[in-house]
Amino acid sequence: MIGPSPAWLALALALPTATGPAAAGALDRSVLATLQSPAGWTELRTDSDGLVVRSKPATGRTAFQGELPLPASVDRDRLWRLLSDIDGHTKHGDQLAEAKVFLRQGKAMEYFQVMVPPPLMPGSQRYWFGHTELEDAVGGNPAHRRRCWSGLPPGEAAAARAGVKARHPRAIEGPMTHGCWELRPTAQGHSLVYTTVSDPGGSVPDVVARSLTSRTLPDNMRNFVRAAQR
Repeated sequence: MIGPSPAWLALALALPTATGPAAAGALDRSVLATLQSPAGWTELRTDSDGLVVRSKPATGRTAFQGELPLPASVDRDRLWRLLSDIDGHTKHGDQLAEAKVFLRQGKAMEYFQVMVPPPLMPGSQRYWFGHTELEDAVGGNPAHRRRCWSGLPPGEAAAARAGVKARHPRAIEGPMTHGCWELRPTAQGHSLVYTTVSDPGGSVPDVVARSLTSRTLPDNMRNFVRAAQR
């Protein structure tokens, strides 16, 4: 298979990241309100480190939530920086082939993430384009930080989408993604909360997507926590 030329690859990877025109995407507040509501969640398990995994129906799919109490050894400011640094997410774990912000406007960013294809299943590689916004003090509480996202509309970011498709011609764009990373104050200290719902598209059955997410979500959370302890 002939890949993109070096010149095209360099151009595609050098997408603008400086402050530019207003971000075209937007958060779907209705879906995010459903995800952030405590109603409807079913606890699936609690791991030995206290990480609780939950699920509930949302947008015709299954949403998942992980909540992990943060040890005192975790630098919460560093953890927040790691969660906000989308370009650096490929350093934490082995799930991402690419992650890049291509537009910034204040606390809003537009970005893409390309998943690593599952072993022996190159046709199952997926990628998502999203719009995300940072909240440094949710509800006026500086101890509560949150980064939520919703998928970018299909008509946006044509150049970035073309670049991803050129580098990953067999990958499929997931048609839907929403979620939030949160540093949430609790009576005992702080928790890291990760809530997400997505549609991988293609022919992946929902039962397979649920199984993968329930396993990868806790691993993803622990990777960030470990990185913030260094």
